[in-house]
Amino acid sequence: RPEWQKQTNGVTGIREIVIVSQAFDEEAGNLAKILQSEVSGDSSGFAVALAGARISLMPPLSYEERYRHLASPLAGRTSVFAALVLQTDGLKAIRQVLANRTNRIPVIDETDRVVIHEPIFNCLMEFIE
Repeated sequence: RPEWQKQTNGVTGIREIVIVSQAFDEEAGNLAKILQSEVSGDSSGFAVALAGARISLMPPLSYEERYRHLASPLAGRTSVFAALVLQTDGLKAIRQVLANRTNRIPVIDETDRVVIHEPIFNCLMEFIE
């Protein structure tokens, strides 16, 4: 609902759901069938279109390359929900939220994105413009 989409961190919607899987190609095909959607991508990962967003499925190496020191280990699992990529109306708001936190959390802060590791959910949140 639109009234739930206004956040102090500037988030306006979900752009991408990231799943890491050792069988990412098979899982992408299965999701595409369930969602009646198309699969695109290559050996570094696949994407399945989803109502203005996408579900990305990638192997552990691609995940580690994208999220570097924030990437969580699979810890014996073959597939994990790894990250939410959140569209914002600008990164200034999330940077301010992070600056005001009393407890620091691991962050990647780049020109075009801010990535945090949310320890409560053991999930990454990637904020983009």
